Amino acid sequence: MSTNAQAIPPESDHDRRISIVRGIGDLLLRLLQTVLAMEAGLGIYHLLGTTVLAGTRYAALTDLCPVIGCLAMELSVVVLIIALMRFWHKATWQYSLRVSTAMLAPVAILTSLALGHVIPMKFLCALGVAGMFATIMVFMLVRLIRCLYRQMPERSP
Repeated sequence: MSTNAQAIPPESDHDRRISIVRGIGDLLLRLLQTVLAMEAGLGIYHLLGTTVLAGTRYAALTDLCPVIGCLAMELSVVVLIIALMRFWHKATWQYSLRVSTAMLAPVAILTSLALGHVIPMKFLCALGVAGMFATIMVFMLVRLIRCLYRQMPERSP
């Protein structure tokens, strides 16, 4: 008996290795793009802060309450990350908001610690962006592991 359906050959080990290497390469490329977008956000904030907003009430407000300056700086990073995800990677709004919420979680924790005088205020700005970067890195690694796990062949007992 002959059938018209052809059997799909199983994926070879070589194909799986290539898939893993491509996944890691994609992760590294997205990580580089993320770092560049974060640095661009920081650069834009500092450029505006030292030129356009230097003699305004905003500058006086950030001198009076430094937490506002730190939060504005971190929001400038998030705006460019969302733009990168939406317009370059064609991500959905749901995914973009999920990533940005995850990025802002360490900032919220650090802000509450700084306002409660548990940590110095200068740590908020220094550790806030680092926390955002670490969070997005974990988010990307989890996504890569999920993608690679879906590609693994099922093993019979």
